[in-house]
Amino acid sequence: MESVVSGREGLSTGKGSNLQAGQKLVLWNATSDTARNLPTPIDGQPSRQQERQQQERLEQESLRRERLEQERLEQERLEQERLKQEKLEQDRLEQERREESLKRERLEQERLE
Repeated sequence: MESVVSGREGLSTGKGSNLQAGQKLVLWNATSDTARNLPTPIDGQPSRQQERQQQERLEQESLRRERLEQERLEQERLEQERLKQEKLEQDRLEQERREESLKRERLEQERLE
């Protein structure tokens, strides 16, 4: 945004120099890219950098949650597999006991005959 200084006396820039009538004064536009990339935005809105950082944080959090969910599901699957193997082992041992018991009964039966 540019303004032309008018009048006879000119305008003080506050930096020790005065603009004379007819000279151009370039004012800083608070909505420029430079202003939006400042750490503390002038207009109270998040800067582009802050928006990018927030988006990155949200994406990282989403990825972290997804990874945790995958880990939880994997742990659950492993636990189910372990329980299944335990059950198979118990069934196998039980079957061996029954067979052993039947064998003893037959031997006892044969001995009695």
